[in-house]
Amino acid sequence: RLYAAQVSNASNLVRAIVDMSSPSINTFLVVADYENEGWRIEQQVKQQLFEKLDAGLESNDSEIFKLAVEVKLAKRLNNFVGVDEDLEVDNSYITFAEYELFKREMKFESSRNQQFINFNKGVAKNIIDGITVKDANSFCYWLSFRDKSSDLSNKTIWYRLLTPKERTNYNISKDQKTSIRLARHKLSSRYNLLAEHLMRGEWKKSNEETLKIMLQLAGRESQSYLTLEDIENFPCKDLYIIDTLWVSASNGHFGFSVQKEIYYESSTDLRAFCKEVDWQSQGGYIYNLKGARKGHLPYGIPQWNIYTIKWEQQQRKFFSRVETCKL
Repeated sequence: RLYAAQVSNASNLVRAIVDMSSPSINTFLVVADYENEGWRIEQQVKQQLFEKLDAGLESNDSEIFKLAVEVKLAKRLNNFVGVDEDLEVDNSYITFAEYELFKREMKFESSRNQQFINFNKGVAKNIIDGITVKDANSFCYWLSFRDKSSDLSNKTIWYRLLTPKERTNYNISKDQKTSIRLARHKLSSRYNLLAEHLMRGEWKKSNEETLKIMLQLAGRESQSYLTLEDIENFPCKDLYIIDTLWVSASNGHFGFSVQKEIYYESSTDLRAFCKEVDWQSQGGYIYNLKGARKGHLPYGIPQWNIYTIKWEQQQRKFFSRVETCKL
């Protein structure tokens, strides 16, 4: 890049890369942003590069297509915007071409709305939308295991959807149809299994793992319950992580923060809250995104039978903690 910016004409450098028989993704990343870098190259070489990358996104040649999309995806992952030390967000939506790569690698069949995701000519750079939350999470799951860029010993990179609150905070317009706007989250390894279950839509396993994590954090594995003091001192950072994973994976349908809003909308009437989220005194929880009411999950904190005095004290204390932690 330094050489290309200094010479009067970088055509030979770019041509050499374009003509490589087996170029790497990183090699093409060097020259893909030649316009932004201000390089001077011949029109013929520009056209060759265009055919490899831009036109390659719709190529019938699977190798050319894969190379072009890999470069596009790599550029995306290199340009996330940092929010804090553990969170970065994408500045655009996933396109048809990138989603098509995911489908081909996973031999993926959409769970519904197939008409929205057919990969036709002329749509490669368009935003992919009209897909299910489950399919969007499958993309995030695929990308999380595909991206091995993290070399952190105690944290793992997970890609996920932005939560509704994050979209508001970062001035991102509300999606009219389900589309994929990514966040890259560095998580402690203790959350790996929870993130995996949630990305797969395994809601019952996610609920059980949430309970397990909360007991571990409070040092209550052997007792299998949380005291009022445990709840009052529960770490806000961990509560935030658990909630964010739930809200993201369900596109705002499940999560502690979702339950808190319903609780206060119910004027802190626990019986009204339980009715609203469909919590029955005898259990019978619904582990399905379509069938469950908003706020139905997680039912993660160890509790006594609902409608008892102990349960009410615990639940009110928990919602108080959620509010204190600003979820």
